Amino acid sequence: MHCGKSNKGLCICPVSFGLAWGIVCAFSLAGLAWSAWFFGTGTVIVNHMGSFYYGYSANIVGILWGFFWGFIKGFLLGFFVALFYDFIINCCAKCCNKGEGNCRCCNKPNGSCSCQCCPPAGKPGPSA
Repeated sequence: MHCGKSNKGLCICPVSFGLAWGIVCAFSLAGLAWSAWFFGTGTVIVNHMGSFYYGYSANIVGILWGFFWGFIKGFLLGFFVALFYDFIINCCAKCCNKGEGNCRCCNKPNGSCSCQCCPPAGKPGPSA
């Protein structure tokens, strides 16, 4: 995915990634409660998870609560995973910028840079 926040142009939008994970987790928890309600499969898991998630149980109200808690949990998980990913990608892009011939971590030409990821002048850089 491309977005303008990163030096390399690659990043994950935290809100979009959070929404995607929120929807997946919401349907997963709701589906588990629905399965326990209609077929009796997973009732032990649903009852155990109900001690962590308020209102989560094997009935219609519990399904709605499961959808809500799944969305909240999934959104937060996806949001923070994308933020950490973007942070790491941006840190690596600042230090190892092979394309422009400058060491971005110290803003000096390759020959006078003291960081280890930027090669000295005339030597190949780290493999991609």
